[in-house]
Amino acid sequence: MVLSGCAAQRFGAGVDVMQVTSPHFEAIGDVPTQRLELEVGRLEQLYDVFAVFFKAEPHLGQRIRVAVMREQEPAEFVDDAGGFVTTGALEPFVITSVGEDSRFFVTNAHELVHLLSAYALPGQPRWFSEGIASFFEDAHFQTDGSIKMGTWRDVYVWTSVDDLLSWDSRPVRLADSGPLYATARALLFYLANRDEQRLERLLEGLRGRRPVAELYAELFPAEERVALLERVKAFVAEQKFSAWRTRLLRESSLSTPRRLEPWEVALWRSQLFRATGRYALAHTALVEAKTRAPTPEPPALMAERIERGEWVDAPDAPEPLVQLALSEADDRSYAERLFAARAATTQLPTSALAFLRLARAARTVRQYDEALVAARQAAALAPWSTAAVFEQSRALSGLGRCREASAAFSLAVGMLESPEPSWVTKQQKAIVQGCRERT
Repeated sequence: MVLSGCAAQRFGAGVDVMQVTSPHFEAIGDVPTQRLELEVGRLEQLYDVFAVFFKAEPHLGQRIRVAVMREQEPAEFVDDAGGFVTTGALEPFVITSVGEDSRFFVTNAHELVHLLSAYALPGQPRWFSEGIASFFEDAHFQTDGSIKMGTWRDVYVWTSVDDLLSWDSRPVRLADSGPLYATARALLFYLANRDEQRLERLLEGLRGRRPVAELYAELFPAEERVALLERVKAFVAEQKFSAWRTRLLRESSLSTPRRLEPWEVALWRSQLFRATGRYALAHTALVEAKTRAPTPEPPALMAERIERGEWVDAPDAPEPLVQLALSEADDRSYAERLFAARAATTQLPTSALAFLRLARAARTVRQYDEALVAARQAAALAPWSTAAVFEQSRALSGLGRCREASAAFSLAVGMLESPEPSWVTKQQKAIVQGCRERT
């Protein structure tokens, strides 16, 4: 869902922001409370459906954080987006907007598939990620209590199978990606309806983390790709397909809605800006949260400030968070930062952020073996995050393992929605140059 030609509206402006929690989600929204509860209840249902499909239920150690916004508000955080999941952040966020028609759940379903499939199938290629999310994004909640997914949409512009399978290896501007999205969706529909055996082999290969090039050679041999695309086009022209329908739903329990205080709204806004890469706005919102917060300072705000390394002298500050702050404190030596990062991972063994900071601190002092182990642990704890994968490529570069470093870099770029080509080129040159200096 893309909203274009609209001015962004400020999330939470002029209306109450409510919070509702469920077994797997912590959601806030400035939409009517009943609508917020409806959205969270449906997210719980979709969570069950997708966990069954992917044969893996994420154990995130925390609830997935969700911001449900009025239709034009997400553009404040990411331009022209009606909804998105933060793939770069170590803490998963799903940001979504709702329109007037409550029968459809396109944005929420699409973004939740991205998150759960990244956990179940880490290292999946971009075309599969977008294709499977598009395949399941049209969630229709039926009157008999079931969910039907997989509504067909025509494909107006195609790309080749070669271009589709090489999507990860090159940056593509969002404005130019329409044929890739459409063809990926069509191919997944075709496999699900006409070639389930090949789809299952693909899923098994991704679950087993087989190299993508090896899977392609086996499942999509180069000599078959032109003919395969023609079969997919013929399938689309027939307009015959089967949607996926399930009744495997659990009753979801929701908390009593709670109105957020102004400082809490500002803190959420700061976290959302930070997760989407708008760091100056994140800082401004955090300052607003500090200004509005009561005394003594609430633990949630204290933790956020310590995590960002802004403040570590509070007598009540939790020790693990102090170590996290020290691991990136500019006024500490590299050795002190590394010591603090190691302490943080010991005290926070399920924190992807702690392991990512250890990877960075170890790489800084050229302890590349330790950096690689820590980066891989961060990726295991947060497989949806590009930051951990990028850090793996840097550690591999430092070890002189150039081919692996390049593969990890390409994987990370493929996970990004619309990377800036000049940024990708600059980062890639740094990885390659680092390898050359050590080989």
